[in-house]
This record gives sequence, structure tokens and C-alpha cells, in this order.
Amino acid sequence: VRRRITLAMNFIERELDSIKYVYPAEEALDSSCNGQVVAYVWKWVSNVVGYEETQGPACSRWDDPKSKHCAVNSKGQYYVYLCRLWYESPESTRISTLVHEAAHHSGPGDVTYNRPQMRAMVQEQQLDNAANYQHFAQAVAYEAWGCDDKPTPGLSFTCQPGPCTCPSLATYCDHSTYGAEIRAECPGTC
Repeated sequence: VRRRITLAMNFIERELDSIKYVYPAEEALDSSCNGQVVAYVWKWVSNVVGYEETQGPACSRWDDPKSKHCAVNSKGQYYVYLCRLWYESPESTRISTLVHEAAHHSGPGDVTYNRPQMRAMVQEQQLDNAANYQHFAQAVAYEAWGCDDKPTPGLSFTCQPGPCTCPSLATYCDHSTYGAEIRAECPGTC
């Protein structure tokens, strides 16, 4: 387990500086952007379970990644397609999304985005879920810099239909009335 996590996180750290970002991905061939998707990658389906760096679809440096499905180029640089929603998201979401998409290029797919489901999965599924790497990196960063969101923000207002959560308040971090209060309770999100 430790080896698998180390391989994936080292891959992510190594590759983030050289990834080719395609923006706005809404303009790309067969775009997955639909108003709810923040980013995506192309990669061949593989039967390998565990760590495996993406091998294709491969593109040359002359190929336009908006008119062809590109996962990696001839220089070994990986592609990540960023939707407009990525640009409109809070900085913490943008950064953790880049980790999530880079993780895909080291093998994991999308099993679930739901945190309680992620915790309930068997270990093998957790290791094969890109969102687990995303949230692990986010938790490490929040702990290191002391900017973790409060689990249940104490706010002067209520959210409907359920409890207020920091991710659901992300678009209100700069709200003229409630922004300061939200930023104090949700520093990681804001």
C-alpha cells in the first residue's frame, strides 16, 4: 500500500510541472464538460490493476489536442482537459482537481467522489480511485498550513435543504454580507 501511494504521489509531483493543459475543454472533440465536470483526461482502458502510467492515446507535438483525443505526447508530457467550471472554482478546488487528474495518468479511475463511500470502500478500491489521492493531498496541505475547513461550519445562517458544508459555500467566499464569516470557517475552501 505504501509503495503504491508513494509511486502515485511521486508521479503526480513529477508530472504537474510539465502537464499540457487544454483550456477551455468545452471546445475539444467529444468534450466531457457538461456544466458539472471540472476537468478530465483521455487514457486507454487497461486491465492492469495498480500503478500504470498512461500510454495513450498518444499525440505528436503537431497535433491539436482540441481536435484529437490526447493523453500523452512524444515528449512524455501528459494532457489534462480543463473545463470553464475549473476556472470558476475556488483555488483549493482548482489545485486539488489538478492532483486528481494527474492521478488518473498513474492508473486510478473514478470509483466514487463521495467521501463517505470512499472511506467505506475496500483498500484496493481506494487505491484505484483518483479522488482518494486528491483528498489525501488536500488533507496533507490543510494540515501543514493550518487552513483546514471546519467539519461543521458555525454560521449565522442555515443552508437548505441540508447542513452547510464548506464546499457548497465556495461560491460565496467573497459575498458582501457573509464572505468574511465563510472565509473564517472555511479557509481551505476559500
